[in-house]
Amino acid sequence: MNKEKEVLTTDAGIPVSDNQNLLGAGARGPLLMQDFYLNEKVAHSHQEFIPQRVVNAKSSGAYGTVTTTNYTQVGNLLRFLPVLPQLCKVYRT
Repeated sequence: MNKEKEVLTTDAGIPVSDNQNLLGAGARGPLLMQDFYLNEKVAHSHQEFIPQRVVNAKSSGAYGTVTTTNYTQVGNLLRFLPVLPQLCKVYRT
């Protein structure tokens, strides 16, 4: 087996000679959009992220009292509610 030095390439397969320096306009000038390798590096680093941790679901409950005031057909379907106007304790998880 020949141990050849691996060549760093772009996504298109073009060899990259310098990975550590950026293409800019002057010594303290802005970075140039001509630096396509920088654009590829930024695009790849933007896609590599750690997904947010999913928190375990927590149950919730309701408790208190329900006062029935009117008799309706819906009230008849809800069997835990009394038919007459009175106070009913409720706890639901």
